[in-house]
Amino acid sequence: QLPWKIPADMKYFRELTSKPPSPELKNAVIMGRKTWESIPSKFRPLPNRTNVVLTTQTSYDSGSTSPDVLLASSLADATAQISKLDDVGTIFIIGGQQVYQSALDAGVCTKVYYTEVNGMDD
Repeated sequence: QLPWKIPADMKYFRELTSKPPSPELKNAVIMGRKTWESIPSKFRPLPNRTNVVLTTQTSYDSGSTSPDVLLASSLADATAQISKLDDVGTIFIIGGQQVYQSALDAGVCTKVYYTEVNGMDD
């Protein structure tokens, strides 16, 4: 769960990850299992995006029958599955911490979008 609720930030996230570079494409979001489960079920899968859930649980059930939900065992598996699709625009890594770290370590990020929350100290 996010430690704060900022509606404008959620709107920006939705718009950024939902709008592909061209109308015939659809963006993809890659997330860990815990991030997937933190999304209220009524909002899963995230609409207008291919949702890829990373999990090491071989018998994991995402609870979704949507063709827009893929399960992957690793970031490499996720990108391999996405590369087989012919309608994917931009790929976004949307969490959690281990998935972010894997993407940064693998050097697959070309941009980082982040929100700075004023008054929040670690």
